Amino acid sequence: MNNPIVILHRVCKNPVHAPPDRVVLCLPMETVDVKAQVLANRCGVAFGLARQNNTVECVITIAALETHFWLEPGASESRILKTFRDGYGRIRAAAERNLLAHPAAHLELAPNDFAHP
Repeated sequence: MNNPIVILHRVCKNPVHAPPDRVVLCLPMETVDVKAQVLANRCGVAFGLARQNNTVECVITIAALETHFWLEPGASESRILKTFRDGYGRIRAAAERNLLAHPAAHLELAPNDFAHP
């Protein structure tokens, strides 16, 4: 398949074989593996989003994860990554909406990016 656009059908709820720093998305005929890492200053989670033959560097802030994804304050790195994995579908959708409205090479998702008008 040469089409760079991937349509997400569902997120695996039990990625048994996925390392703790990766998100595995189950698609009908393929798997997308997203490498995520907690920033050194613990202010967010960095991940890449493939888009139009390049990768956009994205960060979701810890504040956004705490506000909209039920991450407890002071959580461990493994709990931060689990929360990111569990919410990746919404996180990716928010990132894609932002990039459609404001194309960029770097994107930071904050709590207001998940607030409903």
